[in-house]
Amino acid sequence: MNYSGSSNHPITVEILTASYRILGKVLVTRTGLIGVMTDTNSSIVDIHEAQMARLHIPNKLTNRFQAAQVVKSQVVAVSVQRRDDLGPLVTGAYNNPVNQFTVHLITSDYEMDGVIEWNGRFDMAALMGQGYRDFIPLYHAVISAVLNPAVKIESPAVLVNRRFIDLVALTVEHKLEQI
Repeated sequence: MNYSGSSNHPITVEILTASYRILGKVLVTRTGLIGVMTDTNSSIVDIHEAQMARLHIPNKLTNRFQAAQVVKSQVVAVSVQRRDDLGPLVTGAYNNPVNQFTVHLITSDYEMDGVIEWNGRFDMAALMGQGYRDFIPLYHAVISAVLNPAVKIESPAVLVNRRFIDLVALTVEHKLEQI
């Protein structure tokens, strides 16, 4: 991969689909990963130096490719190594403060815990149904595969495809006692 003379730079990502875990590099510009994932001119994301593992056998690599492409609409989540890798995010209204909400998200394949930043009062209907972005940022994220809890990813920032989300729950900071 030759990056000389290019405004693009590579970031390391871990992409989760319903069946696979893909580790590789994605070229981003100043708009970061959010710019790549929300680009309406392309329905795919290019992955360089891709390594793939099936979710049910997470420690065994199935393939390595110099270049691969993934259909964005099939991506459940993408984790990055640094929050800044997401790029500049528009947080909305100027008058409302940005609040942090600890949430638990469930898809058919994953459970995710983390923090969503939102202007003003948390509004799940707006989060799930409004706006043009299919991918929403989740910070301080922990992702576990439902059928194989050994698949666990911890990341400072993740983009989650809201089209896969089945449940959003605001969580409390303390652990619940067993009944």
